[in-house]
Amino acid sequence: MTNLQGESEGLRVACITKKKYTDRATGELREALVIDFYDQHGKRRLKTLPVGTTKKAARKILHETLKEVEHGIYLPDRKIPTFKEVADRWLEYKKMNIREHTYEGYQGHVKNNLKPFFGETKITRMNYNSITKFAAHEDARGASVHHVRKSLVLLTGIMKYAVRQRLIDANPVQEVEKPKGRSRYDESDGMDILRPDEIRRFLDHVEGLKYKTLFLLTILSGARQGEILGLMWSDVDWFNSQVIIRRTFQHGRFYEPKSATSRRKIDLGPTVMTQLKKWKLACPPNDLDLIFPNDEGKPIDR
Repeated sequence: MTNLQGESEGLRVACITKKKYTDRATGELREALVIDFYDQHGKRRLKTLPVGTTKKAARKILHETLKEVEHGIYLPDRKIPTFKEVADRWLEYKKMNIREHTYEGYQGHVKNNLKPFFGETKITRMNYNSITKFAAHEDARGASVHHVRKSLVLLTGIMKYAVRQRLIDANPVQEVEKPKGRSRYDESDGMDILRPDEIRRFLDHVEGLKYKTLFLLTILSGARQGEILGLMWSDVDWFNSQVIIRRTFQHGRFYEPKSATSRRKIDLGPTVMTQLKKWKLACPPNDLDLIFPNDEGKPIDR
């Protein structure tokens, strides 16, 4: 081998050399460039570059490789995981810390949107260009702004995980500009916001004391649907005219609030309190003491 370039680090030398070999298919004598260096563990590495790689390109590859060594993230090509593999590891990691239905949502989005585009891409090849191409691809196929933003949020989480695992040294998603435009709550997306007079007409047409109370409490408290369905009579503070959010009911299960701010007290006006008192007298008893049980005395499952 012929030494073309050397970079000393103590007694260790990183260099580019030439290697001659016989092409098995043609029997011709060929020549390729090889980068010769030591990784972060002190192990000598030889990496043969594709035939035709110029000396300038080889120097760039050597420089980038030594940078990976310096940051402690160098891996031989055969050991670099694909995006699909890292995404699966991230999902397993997140599974321990998020709710089941949230995990299922993440899993489905990664499977149906991220893996088809990035699946077999080496995690070290994930960069600004590849991610902006993905965003453009999603836009071209008609994905909503909300959908693209969600994809980028999940990509951010996966790439942060890759940084923590020392597979890459920086998160490329941070450099990508998030798409701007109308969100899924715009009128163009099919959501109508009711005016006060429309709310009154709606409540006037709701049949049954239970559902009239449920919708009135939902509208005037601003609580989420799962929080309303998880309410128990013990959560009502009759003296202070408040309802206390202690849990949520989603996908057949009760959950603790996600954060300290989600666990809260909501002030209620006299109209809602009067309606609750009427429903309290009419509400059939149930083992869970739910304010809005179904006909079997269990939570209303959406």
